[in-house]
Amino acid sequence: MNNSPVSRALVLGFALCSTLFLAESAQAHALLQSASPSVGGSVSSSPSSIRLEFSEGVEARYSHVSVSGPGGAVPVSGPSNGGSKSTLTVKVSGKLKPGNYHVSWSVVSEDTHKTQGSFNFQVGQ
Repeated sequence: MNNSPVSRALVLGFALCSTLFLAESAQAHALLQSASPSVGGSVSSSPSSIRLEFSEGVEARYSHVSVSGPGGAVPVSGPSNGGSKSTLTVKVSGKLKPGNYHVSWSVVSEDTHKTQGSFNFQVGQ
C-alpha cells in the first residue's frame, strides 16, 4: 500500500465521510422510545388504548400496529398520531382479559425509512 501523504489523506477523508454517512443513516430511523403500557410491564386493568412514542415523526397512514393475546388477535382501531407526529395510538376494542399480550409495530418515518419491532405487556397479576 502506498504510504504517501496523499494516500493517507484520501483514506482519512473516506473514513470520515463513511462515519458521517453511517451516523446520519442511524439517526434516520424511527425507533421506539417508550410505550404505554410499558414494554415488558404490567397493568392492573385493561387499557383503552396503546400508545407508542418514537424517536422521530412517523406517518400514521403508512404504519401498522397489531395486538394479540390469550384469545388471539385483539381488535384495535388506528393507528393515529394524535397530538404528536412522533406518537402512534391505537384504541383497543373491548376489555382485555388478564394475561400476556404481544404488540407488533411497523412504521414509516417522515423521511420514508421503515422500521418494525414488537414487545410484550401483561394485564392483571
